[in-house]
Amino acid sequence: MVSFIYAHCVPRTMSRTVIRKHNPATLEVIGEVEATIPEEVPSIVERARTAQMGWSALPVKERERILRQVQAALCADMDALIDVVCRETGKPRLEALATDGLGALGAADFAIGRMARLFQESRVDLGGLSAAMEIGRASCRERVFAVV
Repeated sequence: MVSFIYAHCVPRTMSRTVIRKHNPATLEVIGEVEATIPEEVPSIVERARTAQMGWSALPVKERERILRQVQAALCADMDALIDVVCRETGKPRLEALATDGLGALGAADFAIGRMARLFQESRVDLGGLSAAMEIGRASCRERVFAVV
C-alpha cells in the first residue's frame, strides 16, 4: 500500500486507485475518491480548455457578475466551507475562517477589482525605438492562461 501524509491509496483494481482522506486531527476517514487514470487525462484537459474558452468569451462585466455570485454563495454557506476545511486540514475554526474562508473572498475581490484593467489594451511607449523601427503605435493586451 502506498502511503501519503493523512491519505492512503488503496488499490481497488489494477487500473484504479481509491484515495482515502483522513482528518489529520482524529485520523477518521472523511472521504474517498477514485484516482484519475492516465488515459482519462487528455479528455479532462480538453474539457478544461473548452470551459476556459467559454469563460474568456464572456464580457468582463459578466465575469464580474459571476464572481460576485460565487462570493455570495461562499458567504451564505461559510460555516459549511469552514467545517470542510477543519475536517480536511485539522485547522481550528478561527484559523480556517481567517485563512481559507476570508482568503477566498479576498482573492475574488482582488480579481474583480482588477479585471477591467487586466483585459484592457494599454499603450506601450517604446521611446526612440518606435521611430527607428517605423512603428506608429505599440500596444499590449494581457492574455491569461490557465495552469494545469
